[in-house]
Amino acid sequence: MASIPATAVVATAPPRPTIATPSRSPRAVPMFAKRTPIADAGHGSGLPRRFRKVGANVSRVRRFPAGPVRTGFRHLADAPPAPIATFRRLGDAARGPPTGRGLGATARRTVACDEGDRLSRLNMIPSSSTRPGPPGPGVTLAPPETDSRARRPAHALIEDAKRSPVRLSDVARSAGCSAATVSRVLNSPESVNRDARLRVEAAVRELGYTRNGAARALRSRRSQMVGVILPTLRQPIYADFIGTLQDGLARQNYALVVTTSDYSPDRELFQARLLVERGIDGLVLVGHTHRPELYELLEIQDLPFLTTYTFWPEFPHPMVGFDNFAAMVRVVDHLHGLGHRDFAMLAGARKDNDRVEQRVAGAVAALAARGIDLPAERIVEEAFTIEGGRRGLARLFDTGNPTALLCSSDVLAYGALIECRARRLDVPGRLSIVGYDSLQSSAHTVPALTSMEIPADEMAQRAAAYILARLAGRSHPARVEIHPRLVVRDTTAPPPAARR
Repeated sequence: MASIPATAVVATAPPRPTIATPSRSPRAVPMFAKRTPIADAGHGSGLPRRFRKVGANVSRVRRFPAGPVRTGFRHLADAPPAPIATFRRLGDAARGPPTGRGLGATARRTVACDEGDRLSRLNMIPSSSTRPGPPGPGVTLAPPETDSRARRPAHALIEDAKRSPVRLSDVARSAGCSAATVSRVLNSPESVNRDARLRVEAAVRELGYTRNGAARALRSRRSQMVGVILPTLRQPIYADFIGTLQDGLARQNYALVVTTSDYSPDRELFQARLLVERGIDGLVLVGHTHRPELYELLEIQDLPFLTTYTFWPEFPHPMVGFDNFAAMVRVVDHLHGLGHRDFAMLAGARKDNDRVEQRVAGAVAALAARGIDLPAERIVEEAFTIEGGRRGLARLFDTGNPTALLCSSDVLAYGALIECRARRLDVPGRLSIVGYDSLQSSAHTVPALTSMEIPADEMAQRAAAYILARLAGRSHPARVEIHPRLVVRDTTAPPPAARR
């Protein structure tokens, strides 16, 4: 009885294929030249003609020794784990042609190789007969491996189709216009007539279309994102600024990415690098004290940027802001005009905070110009919190009894008001207090807080206008000074001595 040469076909040709057996270590199998016909097994080998045809068209054929190879594994899961070569049609070929002619019974074999991550198997369980011919009752052929999606029910495939991304052409077809019109509606709606714009907007809503930002960024080399690095998000002074800045950028389809530095120049530089790596188109900073490496990074990248919340005439970079030094001089003028001569100041930390540093310097200079000394013990630095305001005022009362208190933020002034109430100290009869920021809640404290109002909305609008102009290639003033306004309310009055 002639033995059957066992052959198998794989889609790739790893360098050292092996046959895994439990009785001995795997041995190398020789590799023959490409296009070695698998039909060498002969017509009487039991291999169906379709199988031989598939093998003849494969670039490489791996041949194994003739005769059955007994692995001792009845189930594939029992075999040692190894990457399995992939050839999806092998299982289909093993079935034989529609006439029912199949493979003769041999042994189950598993071809292991070094690459491939899917299964290709010729799965036959030994029977009592090894004669070639149609499969008998003792022969079991393994079902072919099929793609997992083909086994999914029809309704699941339909749902997949429904979830496929909606394209611009789909919106154009639904709206009855060209893809160019849809693009103009999405990018510059004012350039499209109202009827077409309404049809496109309705189609966008109905289809749930969203633009592919990654693809658009590749085409235009623009991410449509502008970054802003704030000192903190724990203070309300930045809320209006961020809201107005975001609205101004959104009119030109730019998104705002917000990060914080926690008043650390090193962390600010780290955040700036992250934003640049993410592909931002512009950057907004707070203050003018930054690491030199930050400016070098932005200039190398040719990235539009500007600073805010400060205005310094000698500053060489674009800025939109106000002069903190001059603003505090105006506060001193107001209190000095009421007759105050005994001052104290409640400030935040001056380290790495040029805004607070300028406010303290302005107060000291303005008082010195009027012959009044503001000693270091009368300048208390505390955290920008209500608790910090209470602690700071308690410390100041340990150094004397000032009649005028300058606060570098409204939040610190709130703490001072609460501490005065706890001490049953009359405001403004015994102590006049001036804040800085003029937050919305400052008009509703009891008594209402006198404060320097920061034009955050105007500053944000001008910052957005500068960034957008630079991105559009238009000229725009690089240095814009805005002027804060002192809002006089109920916490300032003449000192007790001046009222006698």
